[in-house]
Amino acid sequence: MGIPHSGRKLIVEKGSVKASQMPSLQDIESMMVGIDDMEEFKRVFLIFACATLLAPTSRLEGSHSLWYTPREQLLGNINWGEYVLEFFIQAIHEHRRKESVWIKGCLMFLQIFYFSISNFPAMYVELTTPRIAAWNDFLVKQRIKLELEMLGGFGKVELVSTSAKQDETEKNKAPTIDDLVDLDENEDFDVILHN
Repeated sequence: MGIPHSGRKLIVEKGSVKASQMPSLQDIESMMVGIDDMEEFKRVFLIFACATLLAPTSRLEGSHSLWYTPREQLLGNINWGEYVLEFFIQAIHEHRRKESVWIKGCLMFLQIFYFSISNFPAMYVELTTPRIAAWNDFLVKQRIKLELEMLGGFGKVELVSTSAKQDETEKNKAPTIDDLVDLDENEDFDVILHN
């Protein structure tokens, strides 16, 4: 996803407070506009990024534990990739134990990960680093549409290795998408289909 995947582990403070005492996402947006201290802005922005993209919860104020984590813990050389993955794994365990009806965590990560490890010959999207850089809204919607239409659902494709050597081999064998087509201007553009 293009977020740091090395560095020190983020240790979050556990605190218990009622949801009504936590700022909403709208409150957090307003807070960011009025913050003059750059370090405090970074802290609040990271909480906002986690609440909206990296580690969203079913609540509209984000993770309570991040609010209790000291600023020094949130800033610096943090392994955000590890945090996102651990948060997601914990959410899956909670969901399986029926502690939560919602799947929390970065669903975009799960989607891009699924796309990158599944062999779907009907649509080729070049593997990039970070993986998410290869996908835009149109391509994601097109992939979902094609997989539903052609296979009747998800999880019916062959899984492939995602090693660097495998990526390079596949990249050299696969055709490319015509760079001259502007996807934003032509909603009806069909991604290269292979029969």
